[in-house]
Amino acid sequence: MKPEYIKNILKQLDMLDKPILPIDTDSANADQEAHKQIGEDPDLAKWIRYEKGHLNYINKTPGSTWNRSVASYIYLAVLADVYIGNPVDQLSLWIARMRYSLGIKNSYVLTEKKGDNWVSFIDDETYLVLYDSSKLATPWMP
Repeated sequence: MKPEYIKNILKQLDMLDKPILPIDTDSANADQEAHKQIGEDPDLAKWIRYEKGHLNYINKTPGSTWNRSVASYIYLAVLADVYIGNPVDQLSLWIARMRYSLGIKNSYVLTEKKGDNWVSFIDDETYLVLYDSSKLATPWMP
């Protein structure tokens, strides 16, 4: 995700000055360039909070490893004030489903541009798209 996309969403919610906790479900395949761009953005960098060892892993510090429980990140994502996820990541969709079923709003996984803003198009009328395999291209769903 580009920093401008993240800032656009957080600014709309008046959350641009709150801690940001980037998560990856697969640290071995973390998008290092995306983390670097976010970490270098002047508006986001000061609010980013990484788990101990994560930044060393992203920066490829020799000998660094990044061991953590994916379950802890799932809990964090489900209960966050705002969740911005990747629409092609199955875990992001799963988190969005859990958040919606719990009545937690501010889930930005499936978004669309309206004017100058990115908005979630999941609401009480469109939430079933989270389960529609023809729209999500998820072959494992019936």
